[in-house]
Amino acid sequence: MPPITCRTCGDQHLTMNCPTVQRQAPSDRGAGSKGSQNSRSSAAGGKGGKGGKGGGKAAGKNLALKSYYESYYEIKSAAEASDKKSLLTHDCARGEESTRAFLRIRPSALNWKRIGWLCIRARRSGERDPQQEERVVELKEEWKKLSAVKGATGPELQTALEQLSKRFCVQGGKWLFFLPADDMDRVWPVLGMELQKGELGQAHFMKVGPDSSTDTKFVCCVYMEDCFDPEQVERVRSSLQTVLSSLVNGLELRLKPDSYTCCGVYRHNPWNLPVTLALSKVQGSAGPRQLQQHDQYQLKALVEAAELDSWEAVQSMFEDPGAREAMMDSLHAIALQPNTSDFPVLKVCAVLHKAKRISPLLARIGKMIDGLVDSDKASTVRCGYRSIVFSYSEFTRQHRANFDLLRQLCKHHMIRSTRVAERLDYLLDTYDAHLPHHSTWAFLLENAKNFSVKIADTHPEVSSRLRQRVQRWHACSAVHIRILSLNVWFAEENREQRTAILLSALQALGPVICCFQEVTPKVAVDIQRALPTWNSSDPGDGSSIKKYGVMILAPPFLFANFSRHPLPTKMGRELLVAEFMGLTVGTVHLESMDNPATREKQLEVCGQVMRQWPNMILAGDFNFIDSNAVTRKCVGRTIPDFQDLWTTLREEPGNTWRSHGKNRCRQRLDRVMARLTQWRPTGIELMFDQPQHYLLDVLPSMCSNCVYLNVDGGNGGDPIYVSDHLGLLVTIEQKPTESRGPSEPVSAAGASSEDPWGPGGDPWSEVVRTAQPRRQPRQEDQNVWHRYTGLQAAEVPDSEADSEEPQLSVAEDDPAQWSVVKKRRLN
Repeated sequence: MPPITCRTCGDQHLTMNCPTVQRQAPSDRGAGSKGSQNSRSSAAGGKGGKGGKGGGKAAGKNLALKSYYESYYEIKSAAEASDKKSLLTHDCARGEESTRAFLRIRPSALNWKRIGWLCIRARRSGERDPQQEERVVELKEEWKKLSAVKGATGPELQTALEQLSKRFCVQGGKWLFFLPADDMDRVWPVLGMELQKGELGQAHFMKVGPDSSTDTKFVCCVYMEDCFDPEQVERVRSSLQTVLSSLVNGLELRLKPDSYTCCGVYRHNPWNLPVTLALSKVQGSAGPRQLQQHDQYQLKALVEAAELDSWEAVQSMFEDPGAREAMMDSLHAIALQPNTSDFPVLKVCAVLHKAKRISPLLARIGKMIDGLVDSDKASTVRCGYRSIVFSYSEFTRQHRANFDLLRQLCKHHMIRSTRVAERLDYLLDTYDAHLPHHSTWAFLLENAKNFSVKIADTHPEVSSRLRQRVQRWHACSAVHIRILSLNVWFAEENREQRTAILLSALQALGPVICCFQEVTPKVAVDIQRALPTWNSSDPGDGSSIKKYGVMILAPPFLFANFSRHPLPTKMGRELLVAEFMGLTVGTVHLESMDNPATREKQLEVCGQVMRQWPNMILAGDFNFIDSNAVTRKCVGRTIPDFQDLWTTLREEPGNTWRSHGKNRCRQRLDRVMARLTQWRPTGIELMFDQPQHYLLDVLPSMCSNCVYLNVDGGNGGDPIYVSDHLGLLVTIEQKPTESRGPSEPVSAAGASSEDPWGPGGDPWSEVVRTAQPRRQPRQEDQNVWHRYTGLQAAEVPDSEADSEEPQLSVAEDDPAQWSVVKKRRLN
């Protein structure tokens, strides 16, 4: 071990104990200490008297010490977990406009379950030293040895850690501070722009994230290269003091070396080391609670022109394309931000309308609305980042604000409402769409409905038209619907034969909504090639499934839109939802093995997501291995308004697990839960409870779609089981109109009362064998495309800006990826 400079004598020793200082023997130190006397008296005391009281005090002290260390390890584990998550990072070298867009992301708006830190790097910061990680590892090893030395005091350990930091060149550090969410939302963009301009001394990096010890505060760290250099530390501190004094009051800046973080020096650490090296208080007065001040500064000239009602000045401002795009980005961002009611958004939009320069703003509004449907091309919500980085509450708030902005423009006749209605009609004709993160079809319908209600006074015809379109999605012409739930078993054992049996069973069953669990990418591809016309939650190549996952299939005449919702898991589990007309079906595979707490959390998240659908069926492998009483309590706490269809309709045990392929059904792991207002369950039965011969006729489309299942191999043609689980087949039927509640949707006018799956009404032979394969482009797609698609926001020419009828544009896309079969299919 390298020598350490001693603070006592100034020499270098191989240990932290200075040999020039006479130390007491452990027995002498113990004999002269009050704590040792109490300890001995407590140990010598019996059950009563003073000795008993001493023992109680010692026990209480040990309990408090245990709680103290447990708090430390909780803080440490939370900090390490944040460092393992993804970082949302921006480099200031991309330019000021890019930095301004990045700083529109409020820290309180992020999805911190997926994001570890929100970071911004100064443009002058160079590449990271490749040997830095090695030096950090060496530092940790040396610190582990030093901290294990008995008898070391806090000051000695602090001095040793400082020496090790300099020796291994781990001298970086940061000034950090804590603020509530609202205050951090104001401070973060201001500090980010100061870092962009190089006004924070020698700071080269900043990051912000939630405080692990509380749910209401955030921590911001401003990094420098050498926190042991007094001059560098003072420059950064002085710059922060100047900026923060006009924003907040009574803030404490704390200086912490990176070596402390690497070695696990957090609050309540077992070495009793101070967590920070210095403390500085910021005294000032909190400024006005305004968000996105840099955006408001960007629009200063435009606001002045709006106050003077000078549309000629606006036209001159828009001559520069770069300035035009920057102003439109800032205007749209401010309109979507909370707490910006003092900004004259409508007045600015009015002068833009007079100057015939409002089309770029409408293009941004339209692109964001398209982001509710198209997960590949237009799924971003501001700032160029996908919706997955934002929290659900922020995602919904932004989109509602975007619809409200559109409503205001329609109300004040800045855009023709018929154009908006055409655009929304186009979106409402979508099916087979894989919706982006957080988005659901119900959310789009909710916003379209609210939009129609709010424009009823000024545009009654358009409002009535939109309400009718929304109402159609709440009605279903089918009288009966069947849902099949099956864990298909991810094992490779007899995979091809089991897939062939499953496909043969689907052919015999006819149209049925399939909810599959433990689907591997190979099985997903085989099933979709055999059923090319069916609507599927997978794009067709198994890319939506990693090792194994969930999948939903639906007959081609049942229009569906799919969405995925992450669950708290260590096994990659998620909730998959298919939204049909008048019915929503979800499938889930809850955490396996002995994880009841995780399963309850997952089911609770499912319950929160499923609140938005009045007619909902949740089917899948729930992995309930607990007793019936425990299971009922779990279901009652998480999804109390759902009923278990098996216990509702049947009295048998209904066990579905065959214990890894063996014929022993001992557990009812699979469930079908339902909350229905428009429908009622009529039957439920077990499927695949007997081994079957796999040399059966499979779908004719298997050969034509290159599905080559090796049905001649395996066990020589002996009957086999489809899975180690049994399937559940549920039948539901629509309630008569008079038996529904007052708030329940009514079937669409002219809906057929004939059962599409009854005798003579089975559409299988007509649809399955005659429908075109999924995602096949057709000529009418291009006609629809050219009718509704406009230019991107950044490509609006002056001729379009001068148009008398500005249109709601969407992002460009490849028309060949669209397919229309009665409705618009979005892939």
